Amino acid sequence: MDIERITTAVRPRSPWEAMDLGLHMVRRWWHALLAPWLLTLGGFAGVILGSLRNWPLTALTLLWLCKPLYDRVPLYVLSRALFGAAPGWRECLAALPGLLTHDLGWTLVHRIDLVRSFNLPVRQLEGLRGAQARQRMRVLQKAARSHAAGLTGLFMILEAICFISALSIIPMLLPEGVDRDLLELVLVRGASEGWLIWVLIGVYLLAILVLEPFYAAAGFALYLNRRTELEAWDLELQLRRLTHRLSPSGVLAAGLAGLLCCAGLLPGRASAQAAYQPPPVATALHAEADCKKVIESVLADPVFQRYREVEVWRFRHDDKDRHRPLFSLGIGRLLAGLVETTLWVGLALGVVLLLVNRKRWMSRFGHSRRSQERPDAPPTVLFGLDIRPESLPKDLPDAARGLLRQGRTRDALALLYRGALAALIHARGVRLTASDTEGECLRKLAHQVDDARLRRGFGELTAVWRETAYAHRQPSHTQMRALLEAWSGLFGAEA
Repeated sequence: MDIERITTAVRPRSPWEAMDLGLHMVRRWWHALLAPWLLTLGGFAGVILGSLRNWPLTALTLLWLCKPLYDRVPLYVLSRALFGAAPGWRECLAALPGLLTHDLGWTLVHRIDLVRSFNLPVRQLEGLRGAQARQRMRVLQKAARSHAAGLTGLFMILEAICFISALSIIPMLLPEGVDRDLLELVLVRGASEGWLIWVLIGVYLLAILVLEPFYAAAGFALYLNRRTELEAWDLELQLRRLTHRLSPSGVLAAGLAGLLCCAGLLPGRASAQAAYQPPPVATALHAEADCKKVIESVLADPVFQRYREVEVWRFRHDDKDRHRPLFSLGIGRLLAGLVETTLWVGLALGVVLLLVNRKRWMSRFGHSRRSQERPDAPPTVLFGLDIRPESLPKDLPDAARGLLRQGRTRDALALLYRGALAALIHARGVRLTASDTEGECLRKLAHQVDDARLRRGFGELTAVWRETAYAHRQPSHTQMRALLEAWSGLFGAEA
């Protein structure tokens, strides 16, 4: 792959940020993903449900089993769109037979693998098989396996929530005059006549239709992040760009300058000294046994003779249970143990999260008590910006112009935004809290102020501030002059 064509910022990210990048990829290239995804899932559902219409439970099981095959289509589209070559629906349709039949056995066998979305790019994009694929997966999973498994668990919960929500919304949409007993009678009749199971299958397909592309994209982004960390894509990309910026004449001039500097540093009696003899170079090693001997001799050095003890938990197998058949243990006890373990793990995670975030929720309780004592106290700081009136200059537009003349565009824009927030709170009476974000400030302004011109001007200022503060895209001088004029007309009297 040519990383110079990648359309996202190449840098190491945290696993959670990488998964969020995958969700953003689906939102960005949904137009290229929608048609292939609908064709794939609709075609699978039509074939399976049509051929097994007399066995709905078997059809539902087969739809669940083939979910890894559906993931191949979003991965195919996003992996090409990420490098600036988003395929059309005809190209996806032509590649669909190969995507669904290639490596079919491994895909179905690893259906219950919790990290299948993370492993799929290794098999589909890198094309590795056998021992090479297993070794590659072990290397990639060392710092991302727990997050990939957590991603699978999260989307299982979201899928269940979507399924239950779609069923729960049906009684909510009924008119008030409809008797709930009638609805129960209809459901009982549907279960007896057999059409209710098809409704449930349709709801399940709807949940897959919405969530599965996001799941495949999040696993793919997590895989890309691990490759960025291991292969230093960000450094390689910067070096390539630096190489492109250096012209051949510049490289030649730099080389000649370096040679002249080296020649000037040589001592006068260099000719009388003996010629430098490089150290002997080891002969080429052709045999695998010779390589092993060299490796063993290097590892025998005392520098490498460092050991440490590591304690890990391992499952202890009892000989009496080893030869018992699986189903003799009881499905009920197995499910009960699984649910109990899940509950205990959830309780432990909840306690840990409470302890880790204790400062946050304790501060919220303290904030609520302070807000009850002083309900009308305006905030002094919003998202890191000091908005106290005494912290602002008397002639704010003139101060902003002075910053612009010094080339400090970001500081000038921050001053305008601080002044606008201070004017809204102290002059216009807009009620904001210290925990509000830029977007929440816009929404509260829309509900509390009827001046459409003020809302539009503050929205434009907020949009430019977001671009500068978070995307590091500084506005042009023309745009800043327009903002200054608009600011003076909107907030000049209050300032």
